[in-house]
Amino acid sequence: PLAQADALDGLAGLDWTQGRHADAARQLESALELLADAGALGRQADLLARYAAFSLARFRPDEAKAWYERALQRYQEIQLPSGEFVALRGLGQVAENRLRYDEAQQYYEQAVAVARRLASTSLEADGLALLGSLQSLRNDHAAARATYQTALELARSVGDRAKEAELSLGLAGVELGERKPEAAEETYRRSRKIFSELKRPDSELSAMFGILAAQTDREHYRRAVRTADALVALADRVGDLGQRAHA
Repeated sequence: PLAQADALDGLAGLDWTQGRHADAARQLESALELLADAGALGRQADLLARYAAFSLARFRPDEAKAWYERALQRYQEIQLPSGEFVALRGLGQVAENRLRYDEAQQYYEQAVAVARRLASTSLEADGLALLGSLQSLRNDHAAARATYQTALELARSVGDRAKEAELSLGLAGVELGERKPEAAEETYRRSRKIFSELKRPDSELSAMFGILAAQTDREHYRRAVRTADALVALADRVGDLGQRAHA
């Protein structure tokens, strides 16, 4: 049954990529039945979550929500909190994409609670990042700042430099929203420094755009021009024509 389920999964994936979603759904349901018969409930839940993510990426929110809800139920039945986190995070993203912000916040808060129950610093920081981004989107800057700062403390506590830099981008965006461009520029600079050390030029470009926005808000136009020149030079080095044109 497991080999048959794998084969059906492969066929479903092929149908999916070629736009035959109804055929893919039928293949997937057959694979899920085989996994259930074999007692492979963890694999069944993972398959549901994977196709939910596919649906979300293809802008099919209703389908994604249905898959994630089934995945969440299965993860809860087999008591797999890490899976619960994935499903709750996905449900939050579906709700956020549909502009159902109250619902999204509830899912993100539940995901953070699961991460804390697991004592997973990494998952908790991930959940807080999503929550902070949503709070910022809703212009709840004080809450967003507190959420990002908590997430940053977690990332620093385990020495996760990449996550620290990514979270700093989010915090700097909140500071810009609070009309604190000086603080935002400093936070963007810390983020850029880490991305540069990690040799992640695409992310470094994002931080530089933030620096440029903060300098413009502060009316430091000469510095902003120098930042734009440096941004263009970096975009040229990495071959990012879109970012170069934007700069």
